[in-house]
Amino acid sequence: MAQWLAKYGSARADRQFTHISSIVRNESLEARDVTFDAGNPFGTKMLVEIRKRLRERVSNNPGQFLGCQYEHLLGTAGILTEMCDVWWSDKFQLPGEVI
Repeated sequence: MAQWLAKYGSARADRQFTHISSIVRNESLEARDVTFDAGNPFGTKMLVEIRKRLRERVSNNPGQFLGCQYEHLLGTAGILTEMCDVWWSDKFQLPGEVI
């Protein structure tokens, strides 16, 4: 993202990040659907599934990732996790969270 900001400016960098994060978010949601196990931990299985899905997508169609590599996509999954857009378990109330 920092390189995109320097090279293209904030508007284009934001569009590109939105594009990449949409793909990663969708793959994460699908991985969650495949691995979800009510009442049981599934985060590790979900991570394995996300890795598989992202590797396949980058391998099959690298042009849709705007020069990003597999590792960038995993980093985006981490950012989405920090933003609470991707959950690796059943959702729960975070400390200090206002409902």
